[in-house]
Amino acid sequence: MPLKGIHTKLANSGSQTSKAEASPVRTINPPVHHASTVLFENYADLQAAARGEYHGVSYGTAGLPVQRAFENAMTELEGGAFTKAFQSGINAITTALMAFTRSGDHILVVDNVYGPTRRFCDRTLSKFGVRTEYLPSAVGA
Repeated sequence: MPLKGIHTKLANSGSQTSKAEASPVRTINPPVHHASTVLFENYADLQAAARGEYHGVSYGTAGLPVQRAFENAMTELEGGAFTKAFQSGINAITTALMAFTRSGDHILVVDNVYGPTRRFCDRTLSKFGVRTEYLPSAVGA
């Protein structure tokens, strides 16, 4: 098999569904999509995604139907305005810290904080001029 042929086969194997699999399946819950790479309809959509202007799914671990359904359910159940679900705890923590701190800020964190959070504060936030002070976990007692 020519080299180009094997690469095409490797990239596309398993992505096609049979007619039986393509028929609609009706379930209560949204389907789970196992994805990392998203295919765009055209190059213009890919360019729009790169500019942050694409309103569809542009990355396989963010915005898939089950995630959006969960976010919508949480917003409704909690009476909130918006919910954002993350694929990991550290992703949620770092996003919140980056969203609410800026250069020159001083934040207080308990000294028994989750290890990756401490490393993020020490190695990343500090580069942006955010000072982290660690307090004993019983400080409020």
